[in-house]
Order: sequence, then structure tokens, then C-alpha cells
Amino acid sequence: MSDNILLISEDKSNLEFLFSSVSVLRRGKIVGVVPLANVKRAISNNVKLVLVNEKEYFHSEILKTVEMIKRVAQDCQILVILDKNDEKFINESYKNGVYDFINFSSCYEEYNVRLLNCLKYISQKEKFELLSVFMNNTASVNAKTGLFTHKALKETYYYLKELPLFKTGSYIILTIDSAVKTKVSMNRLGLNLKKCLRQTDIIAQGSGKYYLYLPQTGLSGAKTVIEKISDVMGSDIKIHAGISVIDVQSFDELEKDANDSLKSSVAKDELYVCLGENMNLDENIDDAIKKNKHFKLFQKVFEKKLSCLIEPVFFRTEKEFQAKSEDITISQYANKVECVFSIKGDKRQSELVMRYDGFAKFNLKIVHQGLDTCENTQTEIYLNELTDKLLIKYLNILYNEFNQS
Repeated sequence: MSDNILLISEDKSNLEFLFSSVSVLRRGKIVGVVPLANVKRAISNNVKLVLVNEKEYFHSEILKTVEMIKRVAQDCQILVILDKNDEKFINESYKNGVYDFINFSSCYEEYNVRLLNCLKYISQKEKFELLSVFMNNTASVNAKTGLFTHKALKETYYYLKELPLFKTGSYIILTIDSAVKTKVSMNRLGLNLKKCLRQTDIIAQGSGKYYLYLPQTGLSGAKTVIEKISDVMGSDIKIHAGISVIDVQSFDELEKDANDSLKSSVAKDELYVCLGENMNLDENIDDAIKKNKHFKLFQKVFEKKLSCLIEPVFFRTEKEFQAKSEDITISQYANKVECVFSIKGDKRQSELVMRYDGFAKFNLKIVHQGLDTCENTQTEIYLNELTDKLLIKYLNILYNEFNQS
């Protein structure tokens, strides 16, 4: 998982006071320190806040970096820690998209206030994005609890998945144990859910069940949330939960996984169950490759790689390469048969072509056409071997060979 907050500094100790401050304010988020030269590799849609130490860099470097960050991750907010109050630099930074400034000589309390204000802004913006998805749904809210209806969640799932915040996460179905349903109202559970969850978590209400959509929350995080809900409800009120990890599923598949897990939770009299917990696709595919079986497993891994790795990397790299040169045309696409990244100039064209063989691997080619081109490359990559770093490596090879005369 990518860092949610980045501190740009050559030496972590230079910003140690901010590092501890951010960690306290945003408990549960991932905080990373990167030097300026590595920022481009560290930036993704998951990064919500970047802090830059002006003291260590030239103003031109900072302005260029800010421009790159806003180009790659538009929703990312940027704070600059000022060493000097240079009015020209501050004005140019605002124009480039810097959210706010913190004076290096300010007191510790001011650091906290400014950071907290920025984090609140980010949270409210994310909340507005998800609420806007529901705005046109006339039956979206339960009149008694003010929670979204299960029907509204189902109808808007496709649109929610288009938001960067909701690309990954966990889906939970909660209910109260039948033995204590007569002792407590389902509305009490709903009100406690509001207290326990984040603003960007979605709570939907159905018949005798609650449906939780927790963005950017893995299986361990989902378990922690359920345990917290159970503690708030009290030891005399037993609840059961089924968990499904959001990946590339349709809503019906997601709901079936969570419902099956809930049934297992009730049958075993356990707090929660996730039937897919022991199936790490990338790990389990090793045996499948050796046996050349489990084609459904291959297909699931391919769909996961396509949606969560290949398409995002292609999209980011297209922007990055295009920004380096205006004299080239870049195009890319990915489907269930092949994934192609193409660079075209006046006299030559180069393509990275990845064809899925329908089983366990990609046939990868780098093909050059035109004058003074390099030799073509061909290799095979197993599904479980393909990582973002490996894909970026081949894309950089493609770009460098294209530029060789």
C-alpha cells in the first residue's frame, strides 16, 4: 500500500517534530519520508498530503515538484514549511496548488492546528465526493436512522468504484444474534456504527442487517472495526459479521461473499468470518502453475493485475512520459486479451505489448519500428511475478530504447 502522507526531506531527522505530529493527528495512516529525487516514484492517488521542507531545496525545485504532484494526484494537498517569508515564492506556490504554509519558527501548537485543518479539509472533500454519488437517488436514506438504504448502495456501487478512494477496501454485513434481537433495537446498532466509523465509511441499512463499505481498509482493519463495534455494543449484545475484501468483484459477487461469510459466522457462533481470508491469490497461484490447473484462479489473478496494477501504472506513466516530451504521441489500452503501451514519433514507433495466454502468464514484447531502432525484446512473465516495479522497469526500457538513435 502507498503512503498516505509524505514528508519531502533529505534527512528524516530534519522533520522529526512534524513526523511525530502527523502520526498523532492521523493515526492509522501511513507516513513516509522521501528525498526530492524520489518523489515522482512515491506519488500516487493514495497520497493525500505532502509536506515540503523549503529549507533544503531551491524554490525552482519546489515549484516544479508541486506542479508534478498536482498533475499526478490532483486531490493531494501540499503544505510547505517555510524558512523565510518570500512573498514572490509564496504567491507562485499558491498558483501552482500549494494548500497552506507553516513557518519553521512557529510554535508546536501552530503546526498541529495547520496540519489538522488540512486533514479536515481532505476528509470533508472525500465525504462530499461520496455523498454526491447518492444525491440523485430518491430512496437513498432511511427515514428513521438517516443511514443510506441497502438499495441505494447497490445502485451506486458502480459509480463509487470510479472514485479513487473506493478502488480497494472491505465490505461487511452485520447483524445482531437472533438470541438477543428481542432485547435491543437494530437502530441502536445503527447509531453506534455512526460513532465508530470514519466520515468516508458508508453505512447502509437493510432488513435486519447493516452493510458497511470501508474504503482503503484491508482485512485486518475490517476485523479491528468489527471488534470495536462489538465493544461499544457491550458484552450482553452479540453481533455477527461477514467480511469480503473489495477487489474487482461486481456488487452481486461482493455481496454473495459477505453473505456466505455471515452465514458461516452465525453457524460457528463467531464474531466475524471471511471465507476468502486464506486465499491470497498471488501466493496460491504458485501451486496452480506447477499443476497447470485452477483456471478460475488464473482468471481472478489476471483481472486483479489488470484493474489494480496494469491500468493504473499505464495511466500514470502515460502522463509522466508525455510531460517529458511534446514531440511524441503516447497511447495505451488494456483489455482481457492484450495490454499495449505505444510511443510514436515522426520517424519511429515503439510498443510494449503484453498478451495474456489465458492461463498463467503474459507474453511480453517490446517492438520497435522505423529508423535506427533497437532490437526487439521478447520474454514471458508469470502472473504472480508481475509487480508495479517490474512493469515500470519495462516501460522505462521501452522509453529509453525509443529515444536511442
